This record gives sequence, structure tokens and C-alpha cells, in this order.
Amino acid sequence: MHWLGLLHAAGLGEAGGGDALALMWLAKAAAHGHVIAAQQVAALLPGTVGVEAGA
Repeated sequence: MHWLGLLHAAGLGEAGGGDALALMWLAKAAAHGHVIAAQQVAALLPGTVGVEAGA
């Protein structure tokens, strides 16, 4: 899931998905306990509850 998020963020995913799909996949990975994905979601969405971006 994390890898899919990174691919979409880099513009290598399905056409038309872009940042929204990247964030969706990163959030799914974070929900499953992926610490790096949780940090990336926190960095992309200020005010997100969870792991702080600098932690």
C-alpha cells in the first residue's frame, strides 16, 4: 500500500488519480501500522491526529 501511494505521488499511477489516490494509499498503509506512511500522512495533512511529521 505504501509503495502504491509513492507511485501515485510521483505521477506514475493511473491517469486522473494523482494526489488523492496517493493520500488514500498512504492512509491505508498508515492504518495498517506502517510508521513511515503515518509520518507522511501527518506531513501532508496538518492537524492530523497520530504520528507527528518530525517524530
